[in-house]
Amino acid sequence: MNTYLKKLIAIMMIMALGLAACTSAEPTPTAVPPTEEPMEEPMEEPTEEPMEEPTEEPMEEPTEEPEDVMEELGTVGDIAMADDQFSILVDAVLATGLDTTLQGPGPITVFAPTNDAFAKLPEGTLDSLTTEQLTDILLYHVVEGSVMSDAVMGMDMGTSALGEDFTVTVEGDTVMINDATIIMADIEASNGVIHV
Repeated sequence: MNTYLKKLIAIMMIMALGLAACTSAEPTPTAVPPTEEPMEEPMEEPTEEPMEEPTEEPMEEPTEEPEDVMEELGTVGDIAMADDQFSILVDAVLATGLDTTLQGPGPITVFAPTNDAFAKLPEGTLDSLTTEQLTDILLYHVVEGSVMSDAVMGMDMGTSALGEDFTVTVEGDTVMINDATIIMADIEASNGVIHV
């Protein structure tokens, strides 16, 4: 079809639409016979450009040393102070001056009793203890070195920072220190580990 005919059809369609828009009555649809229009120019075939060879860049140096990462974890004392379930333990630690041990360089392992564990004690027990007795009880919950749960599970006995022995019992996935069940293990700190 030539260009003249295309222009004529386009003008007639525009006029028909213009007239239809000007009338207030509902227009009757008119069928427009299909016209055979030539396809646009064929699309060009995509060309495959050669892929660039990856350049091997040197790996970046780690931005933080492992020691820096451990410092970000906070000390055993920091972790205990930040967690409400240890508020009674933290009060006892502060009352005895053992906060320097929990904040110190370590490494230490703390078997940390929660507030729920303290609640199981007979009423008034904590208040009746002298500072020395409370210190001994707290040190009984500390072991020198960072002892992860895998190592604890391999023990039959251990020795606390107080110098007293404790027993370790493993039954399936349950680990008990004396009569206390470990409910959460391997809370890592910059100066050791906490088992709850």
